[in-house]
Amino acid sequence: MEDEDRVAQYKLTDKQTSLMWQRIGLIVGIIALFALIFFLSPSEIRMFIPLIAIGILIFLAIREVLCWYWKLNQLVYNQERQTEHLQQVVSELQALRRRIM
Repeated sequence: MEDEDRVAQYKLTDKQTSLMWQRIGLIVGIIALFALIFFLSPSEIRMFIPLIAIGILIFLAIREVLCWYWKLNQLVYNQERQTEHLQQVVSELQALRRRIM
């Protein structure tokens, strides 16, 4: 039983795992950028800058379409509204508790 508790102590939540992969992606991207800078001539770097800019624009466009298709923006909006309502319920319950005591 103690071994299971020890293992459970080190398990990551979904949010922690997502953040970890984002950081790994950022580090890999920075390393790739430095590799481009140090191993390419200035004329080759000038050729890659427009390609990188186009790639970023395509990524942003695709991301926006996917967010629209999967209704992610609406989901985030609904979660924010739920959070506001829950905060209001908690504050009302705290006020009620203070009145009772």
